[in-house]
Amino acid sequence: MWAAAWYAWYRDRPEDHPGVGAEELAWIRGRVPAPIPAPIPDMLTAPTATPWAALLRSRNLYAICAMYFAFGYGLYFYFTWLPTYLIKELGFSLFSGGLFASLPFLLAGIADIVGGWLTDFLTRRRGLRAGRCHLGFGAFLTCAAFLFASTIVPSPILKAILIAMALASADLALGACWAVPIDIAPDHAGVITGFMNTLGNIGGLIGPLVVGYAVDRWHSWTFPFYITALVYAGGAMAWLAIDPTRRIVGSDRPRIGQPSRAVE
Repeated sequence: MWAAAWYAWYRDRPEDHPGVGAEELAWIRGRVPAPIPAPIPDMLTAPTATPWAALLRSRNLYAICAMYFAFGYGLYFYFTWLPTYLIKELGFSLFSGGLFASLPFLLAGIADIVGGWLTDFLTRRRGLRAGRCHLGFGAFLTCAAFLFASTIVPSPILKAILIAMALASADLALGACWAVPIDIAPDHAGVITGFMNTLGNIGGLIGPLVVGYAVDRWHSWTFPFYITALVYAGGAMAWLAIDPTRRIVGSDRPRIGQPSRAVE
């Protein structure tokens, strides 16, 4: 069903979509005065080669990958071990455990929408650093605090709620996570997000293994939460190392009406 909806609605180029008018297309193309003749001139649409050397030298790339590694590391606990933790360790029934296992994703879905609005709002008001890095730093650090707090409170219900709020806090930065690659390499954002998502999935691979090893070896559910909180705190620091105002050399071509920006 999703694939059918995607095929019916989405297009590779804005000018191919029936819902995009000349004025909107002019804005997308860099505020070129409307109407824009179709097809768009090659000078505005010709693809550029991927600047691999510049990408691999960029500090931004590695900071983004480190940030998303932390996100993936914590996220996959919710996919894998959370129901077991709620039922076996906290003593919830299958029904109540199922409800509390779904709560993080409900809150995260709300946080995704709010975070998308918030990163745009902060970017307009205070610039890219505030809208991306400061938001991401605060969200990840708050997530780490919630996870740590869940190991201290005695109530199973409070533990479950804090764990759910931790995922929602991390997801508050998800819009910023996926916007940053566009900020630093607009014509090669797919390459940046490919690196980023690969490291996120590597984190998702390692996280559940650490939990399983800790529970099996030391019979401790607390220790994995300490580690995950530290990983998210490290991800928060990685956010501060990202500079969304600094584009990678060769990552985009000049466009009419587009202001110049700092490059690496």
